[in-house]
Amino acid sequence: MAKLNMNNEIKKVEQRLEKAIKSKDSVLEQASLHLLSSGGKRVRPAFVILSSQFGKDEQTSEQTYQVAVALELIHMATLVHDDVIDKSDKRRGKLTISKKWDQTTAILTGNFFIGIRT
Repeated sequence: MAKLNMNNEIKKVEQRLEKAIKSKDSVLEQASLHLLSSGGKRVRPAFVILSSQFGKDEQTSEQTYQVAVALELIHMATLVHDDVIDKSDKRRGKLTISKKWDQTTAILTGNFFIGIRT
């Protein structure tokens, strides 16, 4: 098994997440960046990358990154929708999307995350 630098792997996931959430709609992109910039441990992508390494001795494939990003986007969508349902004011110390913008923007942002093709 190749030795992985997980910090570098997560940075690659972050770069792909930033690229994935680009939108022609500026409010949607700003709301997406707001949530992305609030951080997170990125445990799900880390597990995807780690599990992809069993039984092989090569670098992480692009397909693995795509799965890792897709899984994190689904997770982010559930967080946004959960904040709407719970009427939460803050997530990770920052205003939620529904509080900073509005409920409609939050729902659309969560739906956008689900619909992104990685």
